[in-house]
Amino acid sequence: MKPFRFDLDPVLEYRRRVEETRRADQTLAQRDLAEVNVRYLACVSESKRAVEDLRRLADAGGEAVRVRAQQVYVAALGRRAAALREDRQRLNLRVHDLGERLCEAAQERRVLEKLKEARSANYALAVSRAEQTLMDEMAQKLHCARHAVGCAPASGLPAGLIVGGPA
Repeated sequence: MKPFRFDLDPVLEYRRRVEETRRADQTLAQRDLAEVNVRYLACVSESKRAVEDLRRLADAGGEAVRVRAQQVYVAALGRRAAALREDRQRLNLRVHDLGERLCEAAQERRVLEKLKEARSANYALAVSRAEQTLMDEMAQKLHCARHAVGCAPASGLPAGLIVGGPA
């Protein structure tokens, strides 16, 4: 018999590529999120340090120009931290969305793989049964030929096709 061929192999291959693409997209988004997290934490740390510097300047009676410059710097750091926080939230949502899409793609691929396995198992069973039927017919023909007995075929073929059977 012909070897097993799954007629949905092109679809299965497509599903695999979709899953790989979605996995790569999620990995890139996670990397972007990690980078934004690092920048956000550095900004928060710098902001805390700048606030402490501003307090020290104000407590020490520093020059008004330097105090004002430090206030402007702290405000700018606050705006930058807020922007990075928004970027983090946006990227968190993107990573979550991409994760869900990856799970869907993986599930679609697994469904097709299960179908392929089931069809392959059914094909193997059909091949096994056909081989067994063929072996049974060969054994029956051999038996009939040795004993010169007219035998009814196991496969439903006319008796004249069996060696040693009635003509």
